[in-house]
Amino acid sequence: MEVGKNFRFSSQVPCPALAPETAGYAACRFLTRCPELKGALVSLSRELRLARHGRRTVRRTVTVPARLLELPGGRARLRLTVTARGVTVELLELLEAPPAGSPGRKTA
Repeated sequence: MEVGKNFRFSSQVPCPALAPETAGYAACRFLTRCPELKGALVSLSRELRLARHGRRTVRRTVTVPARLLELPGGRARLRLTVTARGVTVELLELLEAPPAGSPGRKTA
């Protein structure tokens, strides 16, 4: 698990003291400490390594509560690229509330 060379960080939540490097570190730390997600990503990377033909890159988007990454905000959206070399975090977005239509969002 690594932060991509062109890592992007955006936030809808005011957090002026949060550096992009810190946000990238939090994302990688979360991915390595979440056994279910880590297992699925490592398995996918292994499948790409063993495949002779077909896709060489798979992109995934994961949305989780921001508190799991120990970051401010309601939700954190991660855009990941999985290759035979491993998993790269390309984008981290901090959102104020859950995306529309997602489970857990309360509507009046």
